[in-house]
Amino acid sequence: MNKLDIYNNLDKGDRIQIKYDSCIRKGERYHSFTVKKGKTLVGKRKVERITLVNIFNPKGVKYYLYNDNDNINMAIGDMAASIVDMIKNTSETENIINTTDSYTLTQSIASGNFILYYDNKEYIHADYELANAQIKSIEIVHYTLNK
Repeated sequence: MNKLDIYNNLDKGDRIQIKYDSCIRKGERYHSFTVKKGKTLVGKRKVERITLVNIFNPKGVKYYLYNDNDNINMAIGDMAASIVDMIKNTSETENIINTTDSYTLTQSIASGNFILYYDNKEYIHADYELANAQIKSIEIVHYTLNK
């Protein structure tokens, strides 16, 4: 699904995961959001806007998705961000952090632990940095074996 299809199918209460770039950091992982307010028209140009909140920090800064002539854009508060990828979340227990052909990294909603699925095995980490270190070692091994 492309960004426009996902945007058009969002309703209040839906969960979505977005990988985005901003002027502060490059989008390295998916961030999980809940649609707080559905589509509204804003501004002189009547641009459509959806308000999002971060699942892990619902009282923090608000995130916005804009539909400007079928171009989907994102803002973090009043700062622009570039959408790298969007996924409409269908799982109620885990959020996808990163996925490739060789592994999938998710985060449990209940415990906050990071779960790495690789080679039909499940590795659980309490810290993102530990999970990311294991992913780097997996990629090195995968690269050397397929060299």
